[in-house]
Amino acid sequence: MTTIEEPPAKTAASSEPSPSVLRPIARMILLPALGALLGFVLLEKVLLPIIGVGSVERIVQLGQHLDEPLSPAPTVALLGNSITREGIDTRLLAESAPAGWHAQNLAISGCSINEMRVQLPKVLAARPAAVAIGLRPEDLGRTDDMDLDKAFAYAKGGFVTAWPMDWTRADFPGISVEAYEALRSTPLAQDMHFRTALLNMINQEVRLRFRRGLRRVAPDNWTDPYEMAFNVRDNRLERHLESTLHDMRELLKEERTGATLIEKMATEIHEAGAIPILIILPMHPAFGDDMLQPVTDLRALTARLASERSGLVVDALDVLSANEFADALHPNAEGREVYSRFVGHALEPLATTSKK
Repeated sequence: MTTIEEPPAKTAASSEPSPSVLRPIARMILLPALGALLGFVLLEKVLLPIIGVGSVERIVQLGQHLDEPLSPAPTVALLGNSITREGIDTRLLAESAPAGWHAQNLAISGCSINEMRVQLPKVLAARPAAVAIGLRPEDLGRTDDMDLDKAFAYAKGGFVTAWPMDWTRADFPGISVEAYEALRSTPLAQDMHFRTALLNMINQEVRLRFRRGLRRVAPDNWTDPYEMAFNVRDNRLERHLESTLHDMRELLKEERTGATLIEKMATEIHEAGAIPILIILPMHPAFGDDMLQPVTDLRALTARLASERSGLVVDALDVLSANEFADALHPNAEGREVYSRFVGHALEPLATTSKK
């Protein structure tokens, strides 16, 4: 009879992986982890401090700028979108403004009413004597969502830390859950979001080098931060006028939530002890007939708010001719000079205002 021998039982020592097996496993896990950690440290400590966060670096710089009181006083803080950024040179404004008054152009390209409200508490904490808000007729219905890059940049710039404790997403109609969470994000989440900062910087440099008519401007320029140095004409201008008018009409189909936000901002400025200045931005003459009623509504709203909140209206709607626009929205060099001086003159009532 054949006897089948059972294999010897494994000892405790033989059941453990050999060092020769552990070493490759360690390399597979630890080395990538160390590489990721090193990459993050380089991103946070070297790349971001040197190159910034790309196209939204101006937002981060604005947050840092507002950490100190605006000076010299009294200062008018100019908030708004690219029409204000491209349209106002504060040196020209100062030449016609009341003696002793100064202005800083804090405008951010693409800035909506929602976005200005994100900025406002930190702006007011910097103690401006007056805050000017640039407005267009379509802003009456405007409740835009916010690009995630911008939302993370506002978080990185410290804007949310200045908000009232009871503010929630409901205070920003139209802002998505994702954008609101980005606004409330941690520093770690912010840095991880901007891990593509180097690529963004390269894209910006390519844009500046190969697109004619763009001016290189520092993100912390609060004097004359315009980028456009060209004029759009002929068929391109006609197409831009048509697309802009279409966008304006679409926004005005919405409920007038934008008007409610404008009123809240005027109230917040007034209650903070600053003067609310409501600027009706220049509008291309080609839009005149299509925007008659929205313009009437905006003028009525700003007049009422200025009266009730001890503010000032600067109606620049018709101040520029068609030849003083670079495209359907933005003033060109001639328009910038006319508009800047016009706003300075319009601030004359501030001459009798007690200065901070």
